[in-house]
Amino acid sequence: MSIRKRLFLSNLLMLAIPIVVCALVSYTILFVFTGRSEEPAEQTFPQAFRMISHFWSDRDVDALLDSLNSFNDQYESKQVLMAVVRDGVVLHPPQAAALLEEQQALLPAVLEEGITGNVSINNLRIMIEQVDEYRILLIDNQYRLGTGSWFGGPRPMQLLLIFGLLLASVLGTNRLLTHLLTRSITVPLGILIDGVHQLRDGNLGYRIPYTRRDEFLSVCQDFNEMADYLQQIIDHQQRDEHSRRELLAGISHDLRTPLTSIKAYVEGLLDGVADDVPTQRRYLHTIRQKAEDIDQLVDKLFLFSKLEMDEYPFHLERLDIAAELRQLIQAERDNYAGKGLCITLGDVPDTLVVETDPVQLRSAVLNVLENSALYKDKPEGSVRIDCEAHPDRVDLCIVDDGPGVPPESLSTLFDVFYRSDPSRQNPNKGSGLGLAITRRIVERMGGSITAELPEEGGLGIRLSLPIYMEHKEG
Repeated sequence: MSIRKRLFLSNLLMLAIPIVVCALVSYTILFVFTGRSEEPAEQTFPQAFRMISHFWSDRDVDALLDSLNSFNDQYESKQVLMAVVRDGVVLHPPQAAALLEEQQALLPAVLEEGITGNVSINNLRIMIEQVDEYRILLIDNQYRLGTGSWFGGPRPMQLLLIFGLLLASVLGTNRLLTHLLTRSITVPLGILIDGVHQLRDGNLGYRIPYTRRDEFLSVCQDFNEMADYLQQIIDHQQRDEHSRRELLAGISHDLRTPLTSIKAYVEGLLDGVADDVPTQRRYLHTIRQKAEDIDQLVDKLFLFSKLEMDEYPFHLERLDIAAELRQLIQAERDNYAGKGLCITLGDVPDTLVVETDPVQLRSAVLNVLENSALYKDKPEGSVRIDCEAHPDRVDLCIVDDGPGVPPESLSTLFDVFYRSDPSRQNPNKGSGLGLAITRRIVERMGGSITAELPEEGGLGIRLSLPIYMEHKEG
């Protein structure tokens, strides 16, 4: 139940319960204190009048007096008295005459013949009926003017009792409903506070198990989503920190090797180890080659950092992927043939158009080809490039016949400075940046890249690029 409904129900019960309690208290007083629910006179007079009329018709005075005495004895405790008057004189019982003498204002109405009905004064009410020359009086001596006679005791005490019980019911109801309503709010708040403390203390895996259908349910769900988001941020930060450390370690490692070589050859020249011209030229040639390796590494680091910060410019245009791949392979086939790598272009549909940066696309493909050339495990290796068309993308599949990588390494193959096995720890086998750069290039063009292990062996790299849609125009 929602808190809004609980508030409405609490307010409703705050009014209803005291009303019900007050009614029950009044009803209880009616029966406990007085023992009747009707006015004694109104309840007993019709029966008594029929009895007296019967005896009057028979003119049995003795029987009439006996009946009057029996009636008065029966209702004496209720202070109800029946009397007979003739010619302005109370014939029976004597106490009725004494009672009427105390109320001089009632005497004319009570004793005068022809007047019937009810008369009352103070706490005395008299019901009058005329039978021939006799007047029959039913006297109620506990009548309370304007309230009836059912109170049966001092009116202020009963009113005070009802007021006290009503006040107690209001306070009790208020306390009970306030406790229940407060608990329905404080318990979920305590659960939320505990969850916040769990996150504060570093327990990012904590989730709030809240199932009540109220306003706090959505808050707890949002809390759990926030915890998931925080967990993702922390995981991402940890991965970034790990990548940063690997980047620094890789840079240090890949720079130290050529710098060590350059230092050794320079010292050899200075110490006169190379004492003939051909040796000196060989030393200088090696120094230049190592310097070029450092220059290429710095260029790749610069490109990688620009891609990481989304600061490298991309110029997207529509390209016929088949024509682009043919031009690329025609231009690079001889170069890679000299490196012992044969490139083959498979079936590529001529109608596939992608929207990409042609320079960066060539760079991404060449990085994959360079990786295959560096890590081939035989003198002559081969690479095959195929295209697979899908409704919304084109997959470039570049598969080589090299040693491949362990299955557990597929998910980390595109990490910075990643080398999957000890044979790849040699800096001469590449900087470890090529596939990482390729992944960021493809992602910047709206695509994705994955690695797979073909059944026939080797390593497959799949570059998925979005197909150009005509509705993009305009």
